[in-house]
Amino acid sequence: MAMQALRSIFFYIISQPVTVGLSLTVLVLALVPGTLALRRGAIRWWGTFVGRDLLGWCCGMDEQVQGLQSRPTDQPCVIMAKHQSSWETIRFFGLFPNAIFVLKKELLRVPIYGWALATSQQIAIDRGHPRHAITTLLKDGQSALKQGHSVLVFPEGTRVPIGEMGRFNPGGIRLALTMGVPILPVVHNAGCVWPKGTFIKTPGTVRVRVGTPINTQGRSRSEWKAVMQELEEAMQELMDELE
Repeated sequence: MAMQALRSIFFYIISQPVTVGLSLTVLVLALVPGTLALRRGAIRWWGTFVGRDLLGWCCGMDEQVQGLQSRPTDQPCVIMAKHQSSWETIRFFGLFPNAIFVLKKELLRVPIYGWALATSQQIAIDRGHPRHAITTLLKDGQSALKQGHSVLVFPEGTRVPIGEMGRFNPGGIRLALTMGVPILPVVHNAGCVWPKGTFIKTPGTVRVRVGTPINTQGRSRSEWKAVMQELEEAMQELMDELE
């Protein structure tokens, strides 16, 4: 345990200056017109370096991703992912490079890092006002999809313990039905090596499973409950594969 604590401290000693330095770079780039793609690219690099390379070097964490080839290549999609840990909030920026993230508005108020993230035009929602949050998700999500970006949603809204399934928010499903784009289910077991609310990271493998896209073409928005059940069943099957 002591060695794991030391390795975790070493991770933060390196990751924090990297995060601050990159964030400051992004904030400077934001002053230059036409650098949005570059700013997003910098954040994707951060997601790979910190969420994969640095965690591997410092904490003995690696990853195993299966099914990534299932991602639609001819159109954007709505990615619906499990939320267990801080790991996916970092790593998924690199793992899904074309995605715009739906994230809580409070995150953009975090000094330096949050300010930099705000310049990348992710979709920030106010979880304290659910109706307004869905309106924002639908409006900004449609805009992102029309521009060719996928939209990544954590439908449970908050981190859920490993092996459990939280209640799904319908916003992502309604977005997919409105635009007629596929829903891509994604699960992982990051909570096993980086549990919620813990400082120490345990050496091990984060396993990610990407499922078969759920087709929404030709389905009406009134079918969102049926689509939600289909998504929940698909994600439960993927979770069962991780056990």
